[in-house]
Amino acid sequence: MAIPTLVRLNGKVFTRASTAVRINGIFRFVEVDSIEWSDEKPHELVGAMNDGGPPLGKAEGNYTCSASISVYADAALKFETAIRTGASVPALDPTNLSAVTFQLLITMREDVRTRSVLLMNCNIVGRPSRTVGNDGSAIVKQYQLQPTQILEDGQGLNNLIPAL
Repeated sequence: MAIPTLVRLNGKVFTRASTAVRINGIFRFVEVDSIEWSDEKPHELVGAMNDGGPPLGKAEGNYTCSASISVYADAALKFETAIRTGASVPALDPTNLSAVTFQLLITMREDVRTRSVLLMNCNIVGRPSRTVGNDGSAIVKQYQLQPTQILEDGQGLNNLIPAL
């Protein structure tokens, strides 16, 4: 099977030559159809102590993030082997993908600008599903990921250093 020349990263289409996906910083994986990620840290307005008074300010909610990766079905075994082999925390049961913790680094080049996204400490959630790829020409296997944090260009929404 010939790999299509386009890959979809968080809703944007890139050429395969302008992207690099690395598993655990070691393995370059090119058989990616698409990767989606999102994170948020909601803010809520804190009400006044008395009725009708001005709000006291804003409070931060809990940080949440999620991601998914779709790889071509022919390369699914290669993907699973790569995450098992270079896992930052080796799994006690190598057949259980949800027990494997790994990093996923995505680098995208747009004209003269380069962006990077790091999905930190990912685990696979649930069973992978099979579906048709973006261009409809191939079967892909989609994995739901649960990272602990997402860094875009080195910046994250969540501050891991506690307030003093």
